[in-house]
Amino acid sequence: LDGEMVRAANRETAAWLQLKLLAGSASETLQRYAIVLELLQQAQPIKRAELERQSITLAERLSSIHGIDAPEFYDKKVMTSFIASLKAQSLLQVNDDGDQVAAPEIGPLSDDIDELLDPTILQTIRQSVQQLMVSAD
Repeated sequence: LDGEMVRAANRETAAWLQLKLLAGSASETLQRYAIVLELLQQAQPIKRAELERQSITLAERLSSIHGIDAPEFYDKKVMTSFIASLKAQSLLQVNDDGDQVAAPEIGPLSDDIDELLDPTILQTIRQSVQQLMVSAD
């Protein structure tokens, strides 16, 4: 930030490297969120354990396809924590059968996250969820 001007960090500086690392971490977090939200929209109602299992399976697939070399990308604790957070914020509800059901606000949240993702990553997530739904039938 220079007065009223915003400038990109020079690629040869430590500041640029820090921004690059932060962007990569944020992107991977958003990708995990997109996986869970896409599953919630396409597969509901769904048992919590099944949501967690399928989220991890899809994260592993995304990691393999796009070369994401971070075991924490498909860590169960991360997925479980996000799902618990959705529930705590009333974005995820439990129906009478004990299944997870997305609140209507999940759609706009998912759309906002999708806008921040690389289009090829988003396409992989959507196709993978669709394939999972077809194989589950």
